[in-house]
Amino acid sequence: HALEDLARTGQVTSVVLGPLSRGDTVALVAMLTPPGLMAGAEGLGERVWAVGEGNPFVTVETMREVQEHAPDEALALPGPVREVITRRLERLTGRSRALLAAAAAIGRELEFERLREVSGLDEEATAQGIEELVRRRLLVGIGERLGFAHERIREVAYAELPPWRRARLHRRIAEAIEESYGDRLPDFWEALAEHWERGEAWARAAHYHLSVADRARRRYAYATAERACRQAATAAARTRDDGAAPIRALELLGDVVSLRGDLDRANESYRAALEAAPAGPDRVRIANKLHHPRVTHRDGAILSYYEHGAGDETLLLTNPLIYGLELLQPVLEPLCQEFRIITMDLRGTGRSHPISPGYTTGQHAADIAAVIEAAGKGPVTAMGISKSGNMLVRLAVAAPWLVKRLVLIGTPLDVTPGSLSLVPGEGDDRFREALRAGDLERAMHHFAATIFTDPDTGELAEQFTRNVLRQPRESILGNWMPDPEVDIAPILEQVKAPTLILHGTEDRRVSVAAAHQLARHIPDARLYLFEGRGHLPIFTATDEFCDVLRRFVRTGEVATGR
Repeated sequence: HALEDLARTGQVTSVVLGPLSRGDTVALVAMLTPPGLMAGAEGLGERVWAVGEGNPFVTVETMREVQEHAPDEALALPGPVREVITRRLERLTGRSRALLAAAAAIGRELEFERLREVSGLDEEATAQGIEELVRRRLLVGIGERLGFAHERIREVAYAELPPWRRARLHRRIAEAIEESYGDRLPDFWEALAEHWERGEAWARAAHYHLSVADRARRRYAYATAERACRQAATAAARTRDDGAAPIRALELLGDVVSLRGDLDRANESYRAALEAAPAGPDRVRIANKLHHPRVTHRDGAILSYYEHGAGDETLLLTNPLIYGLELLQPVLEPLCQEFRIITMDLRGTGRSHPISPGYTTGQHAADIAAVIEAAGKGPVTAMGISKSGNMLVRLAVAAPWLVKRLVLIGTPLDVTPGSLSLVPGEGDDRFREALRAGDLERAMHHFAATIFTDPDTGELAEQFTRNVLRQPRESILGNWMPDPEVDIAPILEQVKAPTLILHGTEDRRVSVAAAHQLARHIPDARLYLFEGRGHLPIFTATDEFCDVLRRFVRTGEVATGR
């Protein structure tokens, strides 16, 4: 107040300091960083920039805290900054302070009308309050919207609210969003989930978290989906409601974690869902999804496999050496409700024993035969993706009594560069160059780019790359070691099992010409093409894929015109 009085008399001049640039903030932090922390000064500067937004006072006070405490503690709101902001808030009129509290609950940016609805003030009172907040540089105009001059101001204003008032404000915000945007609520699902949760309306929070999770899963954003599932499960548990929400949240969490490749954690979620589900269809559906681990042996080596679902027909789903069981999950989920499903860890992956040098396609085929025999219940419909299809062709020729039907997805005739099977392109050239150089991370990024070419599959490609790189180096390299047994062209005429050949017309890994060649030379073959799809239609055309597979298993036929 004394400074304000002096300013009115002209004895003090007020100078407003603008924000520092990112580079200037990093440089200032480096100057103020204690010697013991200099090694991480650049990273610290970026973190201070993120929380201080270039405000000189906040930056300096944060660094004072760094000098006295650990950096992680210091990046919380420094005491002097809180005190200065609190004093500024104390000078506000009651109306303006109430408006600022409502704005703090809405978020960093807000609209005039939303603020008016949540505050409960009329239009004129809202306008006058905003004028005061802008004049005192607490709020600023951002185009046609309003925003806090600094996130730290919003933090202090929000922290001053008693819990009961915070919850009430968040409920009013959520109600206003639902009323104003009822025709396009999906655009606001994340915001609604957060506001209903902060408003302690747990059932509605769970509903919107599940909506977010469902959408993220459809977009292959599995990390986002998992996080939203966990938030939904937590919110649903607080409803004290025995309804479907807690069960649905846990089941969906199991589905998403399966898609991320962690079968143990998936089973934990499924079992929790089973405990919550009453007897009936829900329990049966969830129980069918459980990944039941089994083991068998061949030549002294452990072979790990999993059983799912139930039914008179058994489907064996296989994937190439490095692809990971998560790539089977999209079709496993619906099909396990109708069939008994077997999946397995090929030698060199998962819980199976490590691979030996020079392990061939024929040896993998013998491992698959051992799993089929251990699982029992007669011959199977064997489905193979890409090079695992080559293994199954060899199996069908070597042990025809084990294979009732054969399904080949994106299967090459061989994997020789420049052959009919592989689609030529710069991506494959870069992949092979990186592989020869021993740079597996770069190689797998290039490889993923050749198999995930459909729209919106970027996150899926990133997850695939991460999961591949967790495999033993010997297994990754072994997938591309020269192996004459990959070439199945000479034995196609010997395949006696009815065969369904599935292929995406836009496959950028295996040429569609290879699919036509397989269909011409396997005696009892049918071809179905997924129009406009890439190498893995099990992800991008899941419903269509399952419909085609069901029809083939039950009738031996496929849709006409393909």
